[in-house]
Amino acid sequence: MTVALDPGTAVGTLGTGVLLLAFVLNVTGRIRVGPLYLGMNALGGAIAAYASFLIGFAPFVVLESVWCLAAIVRLVNLSASGRNRKPLESGRKR
Repeated sequence: MTVALDPGTAVGTLGTGVLLLAFVLNVTGRIRVGPLYLGMNALGGAIAAYASFLIGFAPFVVLESVWCLAAIVRLVNLSASGRNRKPLESGRKR
């Protein structure tokens, strides 16, 4: 038996998968809030926003777009500072 996914569901699954992976890696202490984490949030947010657009669900287009833009702004600020500021603490303590 095969399951066919419509484009919105397939794209949404990818976007939320990237967001969830970033979250799990962060809260388990495998990555800190830095370029990789922010990049994953920007990418996942952008993909999820597009998926929300495809299915016509405006509230999540707004939510995911803001999520993506916030990650991009923080990423640009890190890059523009000429150095990586101390990453924000999150996740479990070691």
